[in-house]
Amino acid sequence: MIVEHDNSLCCVNGSVRDENSNFLEGVKVSIGDVFTMTDENGRFAIKIPTEKRKEEQTITAYKESYAIFEDQVWPATKAEVKIILRKKQP
Repeated sequence: MIVEHDNSLCCVNGSVRDENSNFLEGVKVSIGDVFTMTDENGRFAIKIPTEKRKEEQTITAYKESYAIFEDQVWPATKAEVKIILRKKQP
């Protein structure tokens, strides 16, 4: 019997906006030590290495002047992750 990965846990994608619904460019989005940056449309896609794939992952988003965002995601659902970053209070 040959066991092959089905890639259902491989990828997480979505978008990042501020509290006024503006897309944010240059946000660091990570799952563990795998990260990417959002593009000019606030979009991101993370490909999780085979050895780090699991049912539930913790996703983090960071941009200077904003509070750090952290939440759980389930890659197998293929649901788009919608992140809202809030400005840090002075």
